[in-house]
Amino acid sequence: MGYEKEIIVFKKTEFSKFSAIDLLDSLKQTSWEPTLSVINRGNDFDWIQLASNNEGHAEFIKIIEDKIKLNEYIGFILKNSSNDRFVTVNMYKERISFSLLIMRTENELEWFEWYYDNLIKKANSLIDKASRIEWRTNFDNGIIKLIEFNKNMKQINLGSQGLRVPAIGLGCMGMSDFYGSSSEVENLRVLNHAAEIGCTFWDTADMYGPFTNELLLSKALKGRRDQITLATKFGVSRKEDGSWQGIKGNADYVKACCEASLKRLGTDYIDLYFQHRLDPQTPIEETVGAMAELVKAGKVRYIGLSEADPETIARAHQVHPISALQTEYSLWSRDVEADILPTIQQLNIGFVAYSPLGRGFLSGAIRSRSDLDPSDWRLENPRFSEEAISQNIRLADVVTEIAKELGATAAQVALAWLLSRKIPLATIPGTRSIERLEENWAAQNITLQAEHLDRLEFLIQEGVAGNRY
Repeated sequence: MGYEKEIIVFKKTEFSKFSAIDLLDSLKQTSWEPTLSVINRGNDFDWIQLASNNEGHAEFIKIIEDKIKLNEYIGFILKNSSNDRFVTVNMYKERISFSLLIMRTENELEWFEWYYDNLIKKANSLIDKASRIEWRTNFDNGIIKLIEFNKNMKQINLGSQGLRVPAIGLGCMGMSDFYGSSSEVENLRVLNHAAEIGCTFWDTADMYGPFTNELLLSKALKGRRDQITLATKFGVSRKEDGSWQGIKGNADYVKACCEASLKRLGTDYIDLYFQHRLDPQTPIEETVGAMAELVKAGKVRYIGLSEADPETIARAHQVHPISALQTEYSLWSRDVEADILPTIQQLNIGFVAYSPLGRGFLSGAIRSRSDLDPSDWRLENPRFSEEAISQNIRLADVVTEIAKELGATAAQVALAWLLSRKIPLATIPGTRSIERLEENWAAQNITLQAEHLDRLEFLIQEGVAGNRY
């Protein structure tokens, strides 16, 4: 069983006398014969990327054991040479955790065998017997849970330029703004766990906080930037005190916003850069032209629009390929189906659905305005008036009924409905809870039957009370 690439990462400590360069030099002296190396020397981590001849793995393991002990974090990203799939392995003194970069299935458990055996041998030699049983149990359960969690993981192509993301991502706005107070410690736990389970498409914006959401994500990105597909946005201008300054999209503003976001996020590139809202005072050609310059400069990989009309989308796409359109889409917000979705399908543009749970309403957790925090902005939203809630509750109730029939949750049914749409679509439900994160992620395992879809369609045709904004 061979691996054509190893990416070796280890955290520096004040006691460490061993560097990434030392490791590379040692490996070059073995039959492993690395043929390509990329060294990235950071403040906290050293990264080495190597391609090999798939020989000499025993020597490789011996060098790791000799040079780096388990009291220093060391991680691996392994690429399987036969199916181009990746797995990361994070090793600590008494535990090892796995996280997937691309879907795995139950039948691929054997793929872990070679590395599994070597890790167990290392653990047995370095961990006392009393700790070993618990460690081994956690290790085995971790693999089983990982494979079960990702057996139906879907990957979506957004556009035709090469952007590929998990069908279910993570909307991060609520961690810093609009939905009441939250805990940074808990938010970072959610972000870390999202990376571990494969939920690696993260969405933020400079106006969330404002600015603090990007700063939060910068902490979670350390040591794993290459694993995350990071989307952020510009265009809705706010001051640090939260006051609004309007919608802006002129070229100088676009470039300044990008530089500021890169600095806050602690990265040198943005995977997907959205114009958050259209500036009526600036031609879309100017805005997208500036975004195209950012792509050319290597600061942005792909570009997108948000809440744009069909004509603007088409004009923007002529200036530079648009990879994704982000707009609200859910069981109770289907405006995009009339003109927007046909336009992006014709132009081969992907779709990112925000607020897929109807701002939490479709989960069934909101039965009245009293269920919301006094500082929650939804209290100002037309669909969350007491009258609108009382009329719309029938939709949430049917979603809950179908969920009970399927042994699922209402939120999972709402997400499964979106994933059943016949378009290249990713969705970004937000959460500040690990439990909700896992629940949303597992929605990929839910299949709605024709009868369920018909019931939901009939109910939706009766209309939804209240405007979106």
